[in-house]
Amino acid sequence: MRNEPFPPRVRKVARRSRLGAPVRAHDSRGRAFAWVALLGGAGLVLVPAGLSYLDDGETWLGVPSLLLAAAYLGGAGWILGRTGLAGRGVYLYEHGFVRAANPPQVYAWDDLVAVTMAGVRRSRRGRTTWRFTVVGRDDREVTLGGETPGVGDLGEVVVAEVTRRLVPWYVSVIANGGSVQLGPFTLGPPGIAKDGDLVPWAYVDEVVVSNGVVYVCSTGGKVALAATVGRVPNALALAAVCGQVLGWGDSPQYECGRASPGRSNNLDL
Repeated sequence: MRNEPFPPRVRKVARRSRLGAPVRAHDSRGRAFAWVALLGGAGLVLVPAGLSYLDDGETWLGVPSLLLAAAYLGGAGWILGRTGLAGRGVYLYEHGFVRAANPPQVYAWDDLVAVTMAGVRRSRRGRTTWRFTVVGRDDREVTLGGETPGVGDLGEVVVAEVTRRLVPWYVSVIANGGSVQLGPFTLGPPGIAKDGDLVPWAYVDEVVVSNGVVYVCSTGGKVALAATVGRVPNALALAAVCGQVLGWGDSPQYECGRASPGRSNNLDL
């Protein structure tokens, strides 16, 4: 992939952080500058028109024109300041991503501890609006939302990379008698608990992520526990962990490589 879409300071910090080769740029500035040009151009056209109306004594046309021009120019300035100047682009690399800021913020896959996803669909056939909240080991947090072009594709990569790294650790904790807290759910040797209700592993049929909800299904397909994905950090990791624990059967031995992952439908929320 060519490096031209990646700003020099982003490439520099990525090399220093050993993020590997560039993959894809999610740069919102191009879209922002298009809106700036549209709004700014309309505002600049309306200013002389409004002044001309005022000179001719037609205040009923001049005042609205100047007010509308001020609104257009104000909107262009707000977009330019929020996106164009501050830099809201996110640049994906092999081993993490860089968020354009001052200075650029680096998030390596190995340094991430949680990603919480949420999707909102205004209508049945409408597009899903995505938001991903990513947390690092140093408690740094970044939210990737609608201001980032292709945020759904970007978030899917982030979720997959975080899930791949955290699942073996979570499973190891449970195999050694510990528990893992993921939002309202607690996973431990006895089973899955939420709000004081415990479902023993022997009665768990599967854990799925579907339609924006994490479902813990008991034998017979009945939903025993549930929570929206927006309340569950690492929701897909939770499903994968449960699938591996259920794959043990009657054996308490940790066999990560042989167990099958929990069923989910990735980001089809």
